[in-house]
Amino acid sequence: MTLLDVNLSEAKEPVAAPEGEYELTCKGPAVQKVGASSGKPYLNIRFEFVDPPSDNTDAIYHIASLPAEEDSPSDANKKLLRLKKMCDALGVDYSDGIDLESFAGTSVFAIVGVDSDAEYGDRNNIKRFIGEIGRASC
Repeated sequence: MTLLDVNLSEAKEPVAAPEGEYELTCKGPAVQKVGASSGKPYLNIRFEFVDPPSDNTDAIYHIASLPAEEDSPSDANKKLLRLKKMCDALGVDYSDGIDLESFAGTSVFAIVGVDSDAEYGDRNNIKRFIGEIGRASC
């Protein structure tokens, strides 16, 4: 019999940071996906706190909706505008399309909120991007 030598008593549940303004870093590229139930496209972007309030503060998985064929012109424009504002805050160049790899390693200040979910508990979300580190606020 093979035993796995780990101490599970040291495992900690992830926690949400309190609402507030934080510096975040994008860990890895943005990933383009399609919703399993909606069939609509979106970007999934993982952010980590630069200075987390606790050692088990969970990462933020930010969803950026992309325009879909069935969107009204108004809804498509709202999605494009949110994506533009996010790219501007992160300093991601979109003049010739968006390179999803260019998100990796970017840092930004953001207003972070907390969502409560019966299944997943409290999780952080990004309410608003403030601006790229070293640039004026957007």
